[in-house]
Amino acid sequence: MAEEQVHKLNEELEFRVLERTKLLEVANKELEAFAYSVAHDLRTPLRAINGYAHLLLEDYEKILDNEAKRLCTVIDSESQQMGRLIDDLLSFPISAMLKYKGP
Repeated sequence: MAEEQVHKLNEELEFRVLERTKLLEVANKELEAFAYSVAHDLRTPLRAINGYAHLLLEDYEKILDNEAKRLCTVIDSESQQMGRLIDDLLSFPISAMLKYKGP
């Protein structure tokens, strides 16, 4: 009798674990989709900012003073750094999931 109860409890526990695992997988997929959406939304204005800085340097180089040129270079450098940070944020969850899935 005690063995039956233990077996039944184990089956219930396994069922609960499977159900929660399914819920976590759905939540992870939704989170990943959200992250890619946010990354896209961040990249678009970032590209525009970077593009405007390049246009300023290319089209107005002769009338910009050294400080304005330096600031355009800083904008370019910082926007590239932000792009790398976005890439790193996106690659982290994927690498973490791969790590936990095992070989």
